[in-house]
Amino acid sequence: MKIEIVNSQNKSCSQGETDRIRMQTAGLFQGYEEAAGLLTKQTLRDGWFYPDDLSYIDVDGHIIFHGNNIYPRQIEMALEEHPAVKEAAVIGIPFNESEQAPMAVVTLKSGTTSQQILQDINSLFKERLGWQTPVSIKNDR
Repeated sequence: MKIEIVNSQNKSCSQGETDRIRMQTAGLFQGYEEAAGLLTKQTLRDGWFYPDDLSYIDVDGHIIFHGNNIYPRQIEMALEEHPAVKEAAVIGIPFNESEQAPMAVVTLKSGTTSQQILQDINSLFKERLGWQTPVSIKNDR
């Protein structure tokens, strides 16, 4: 799974520069079921998913949340220990004017039902990670 922060010309941003997130994975969904197809055209372009979320890359590669350092790789490794998770990526999303909160995007192994698994993962990691638990966990499909 690849996650990048890009500007309006889809060029990678520098560290500390806030702009749009884009994600790419082998299990990327093909589109939304909708009449006009507008949402699909806006969010899926050139093999990338654009959720229209803002973020930035910290100089040290981590997120600051409630004054504490959060290391995305630590959360990713914990998520990837779950038997239903194939791979995970954690990014920072705006939380308030000066902080970011962790958001996880997971690729589930085939044969799993996403809604129940995501609830299980969220409950499990609230116990294990405490305040480092992602504020949102999304399936990339």
